[in-house]
This record gives sequence, C-alpha cells and structure tokens, in this order.
Amino acid sequence: MANTSEPEIKPDSVKVYQVEEKSYTLSPNTYDIGTYLNLLKITPYQKINITLKEGNYTWNENYCTPEHTDIYMIGEKFKNGGEQNVVTILINQKGTQVVEGKECAYNSKLQVCNSFFSIMGIDIIEKINDTREKYNSSNTIGVFNLIGHIGSTPVFCLTFGRFEISSSPFINVQGNNVFGKVALNYSHFKKNSFANEKEISIIDTNSGCNGRGSVVNVSKTLITLAEGCKLLTKDSIIYHD
Repeated sequence: MANTSEPEIKPDSVKVYQVEEKSYTLSPNTYDIGTYLNLLKITPYQKINITLKEGNYTWNENYCTPEHTDIYMIGEKFKNGGEQNVVTILINQKGTQVVEGKECAYNSKLQVCNSFFSIMGIDIIEKINDTREKYNSSNTIGVFNLIGHIGSTPVFCLTFGRFEISSSPFINVQGNNVFGKVALNYSHFKKNSFANEKEISIIDTNSGCNGRGSVVNVSKTLITLAEGCKLLTKDSIIYHD
C-alpha cells in the first residue's frame, strides 16, 4: 500500500529574532534630536518609543537608522487631530558635503534605512534655505530620506502635525532601489518665507545621478497643502492612497 503521508521538510537552519522594546523621554534644552538619536545606539530588531516633553527642540544633526528597527517619536499631550500640539522642532542649520573641492548643500536630517520611523503630534519648522547646489546623492537629497538596498521597504510616518518647509524635496524615496511607504495623515504643509523655490515638493523619488523612479505607497487622509506646496514631483511616483 502506498504511503500517503506528507513528507516533513526541514530547514537548513533556524534563527529566532526577539524584539527588544525601550522607552525614553526627552526634555527641551538638552540634546539636538539627531544627536540624541545617535547617542541611543539603537540596534536592529529594537522597538524604540521616544516622548518629547512640551517645548521647543532642534534637529540639525543627521541620523541614519539601523535596518529592521521601529522608532516612534510622539509629542507630549498629543491629542487626536494634532490641532493643539505642544512640541515644535526647528530645523535650520545648513549641512555641507565637499565634492571634488566644491561645497554642496547637504540637507539630510534623517535616513530611514529599511526600517520604520514615525513622528506624531509634533510640529516642524524647517528653514534651511540653502541655495547652493545640492549634494547629488539619493541617500541624502531630502530632509527626510527613505533608503536601503534594492527591494527594501522603508516606512516613514509624519502625521498629526503642521509643517512649515523651505527645502524641496522635503521627503525623498531613494529612486530605483526601494519600495517605500509614506504616511502623511492629518498633516498640514505650508511653504515658509525662507523658501527660494516657487513650489516645494513634499515627496520625490530622486535617485541621484540615475534620474527618478520608484514605487511609493502614499497615505494622505486629510492632508492639506497651502499655496506653494505640491505632494509629488511630476512623473516620478506611482502611488496609492
């Protein structure tokens, strides 16, 4: 009689990843946000919760996440809707990258590398206003950047807040490499008086020297764009709400 039992297929190896969760509280007048994130020494497969106490902060140092991390940054006293946020981050210092002896603008303050990063219930005022030629790298051309190796799926959430911006693009999804997701739910964008460009792109898929092209899922429930702001750079993004 034939053996009808299903064969057992065993893996060559098994790895179990345990997620370690840590929570922190940051007060005003202590650290720059980027400096603070670098000091936390976050490692892969960690979940990090950061509460910003009521007040004003700066974010002028760049931070690159490790892969496979979840980082949640939330403003104290945040209420659904973000109409009465009590935490504000100022981004106002120019960065410089020297290329073949030439100083170029380096706007990046965050690189989400195949990870998840959420900013919720926090208002941001960005007024870098750097008129120099941008450092042409898909990793750093935006203020916030979604990056990774080919096929990566970084996620960036910027929700329940008001954002005054001057730099375009504000968010860049590394072109030709990643499949990014950007959530901008319940957010209001306004071009501030420091902007030199006529129109500011919230999202781009610039791939540096190789043009544009990437697939981005954009969640934009109840997003409002004031005059001078547009959501997407023309012909650069395939997206779904």
